[in-house]
Amino acid sequence: PAYQYQLALERYEWNKVKKVKSIVPMIHVSWNAARTVKVTDPDLYRMIKYCLMTSLMQCQLLRDSLTNIGKKIIFQSRVKEEPAYYCNECEVGVSARSS
Repeated sequence: PAYQYQLALERYEWNKVKKVKSIVPMIHVSWNAARTVKVTDPDLYRMIKYCLMTSLMQCQLLRDSLTNIGKKIIFQSRVKEEPAYYCNECEVGVSARSS
């Protein structure tokens, strides 16, 4: 499982670089796995943890950058049970938040 996760994450990052919308929203998948799956493979655990820490860091950096240039951050609401994998405006992957 760790190798498959690694390959999927690498493809996700490659798609971001090439500005191609990924079929699998890996950040969302990673957060859901961390919340719902007991990971016993130490390599997989480290990869998921690194992915989540990186996503938190990217969110904080983006938030700080937007705030510094005076942009207002707007919550993108969704209907209950509707997955929010991509931004409605720019189609960039977004993290899901549990309610």
